[in-house]
Amino acid sequence: MWTSRRLSIILLLTIFSLACFTPDVDEGEVNKLRPEVNENANVNIDPNANVAEDNETELNSLINLPFEPDENVYREDTVGKSANTNRVPGPTDRKITAVLKFSKENTEKLLDQLKESGNSFESKIESEPWFPAELIAKSQTTGDATIKGTGYKADIFFKTPFNSGTLMRVNDTDYFILTLQTQ
Repeated sequence: MWTSRRLSIILLLTIFSLACFTPDVDEGEVNKLRPEVNENANVNIDPNANVAEDNETELNSLINLPFEPDENVYREDTVGKSANTNRVPGPTDRKITAVLKFSKENTEKLLDQLKESGNSFESKIESEPWFPAELIAKSQTTGDATIKGTGYKADIFFKTPFNSGTLMRVNDTDYFILTLQTQ
């Protein structure tokens, strides 16, 4: 009796083991379960659309930072043809957009330097999904989804090859939006 019980247990374990070791093969039926989902499989989504960097050391290697920012996020993109210029961008043309927040003390020092180097002008920029939440919220209050501020020439931030661009101080904040590009 004891041996028949052992034999039964061994037989059950063998059957169970064999069942576990069989491969799970897709017979092509999986995609037929929800065909309406699979029809949209060719939709192109840019996985980097909302990605930004916040490495200050890397940013400092790309541009001059006259003061250390308390916060920074930035993106480097390739440049497309702009509507306001006849220049056709080259294959290596790049653009950096950086959102910088300085301490109150450094904001005042930066504004003093900017005012010495040239005239200010009214400026606005469209909000990006990777901008800090405070700036996105500010853009939603303007009625045209833009962030408004005072613009300046950004010469003090230039570092080769980024030798063209502007800096905008966002109204009523210590945030600045820097836009530089190669030329």
